Amino acid sequence: MVGHSLGGAVTLTLAVEHPDAISGIALLAPLTHLEAGVREKAGLLYIRSRLWRWIMAYTVAIPTSLRYARQTLEFIFSPQAVPGDYMISGGGWLGLRPGHFHATSTDFVAVEDDLGRIEQRYSEIAMPAGIFFGTADRVIDVRIHGEPMKDRIQRLDFEAVDGLGHMPQFAEPDRVIGFIKRIAERAFAGRVFEPD
Repeated sequence: MVGHSLGGAVTLTLAVEHPDAISGIALLAPLTHLEAGVREKAGLLYIRSRLWRWIMAYTVAIPTSLRYARQTLEFIFSPQAVPGDYMISGGGWLGLRPGHFHATSTDFVAVEDDLGRIEQRYSEIAMPAGIFFGTADRVIDVRIHGEPMKDRIQRLDFEAVDGLGHMPQFAEPDRVIGFIKRIAERAFAGRVFEPD
């Protein structure tokens, strides 16, 4: 299973709570630890009330997000540039839907409620695992969410790339594909798959 950013926390949760469901994990710039200020970092996305989360999602969230989309994308992609075709080919417009806002807001609240508990169990992860991080990531700090994981997961494949930001799959796609293949080879080593 591959997880990027907040999806990294989801993938780690799956690896801890349902290890028989997957064979390995490849994490790209993952959120791994509960850190102070998660509410502030989430900004408009952090809404504890289910009712208010729904109201925001279907009223002001998308117009507000559209207003700040360019500067938000520039921050997320920095120090690399936002790909010119990101909104269409990269799926950027999909993030600007009420349902997506609602789901992401729900996930941010869940992170605060659940991640502290999950991170206590990282040492239980015995499946092939890897973390790929950019050292210039301004969204999720490699020093907090990447490097400490080297001592938490056995035989962790850890790759840090100097000068790379939070969106390695767009900035260095071939390198990311190579990383994922490396983890997959370990996860499926010795297995024979029979056609149905």
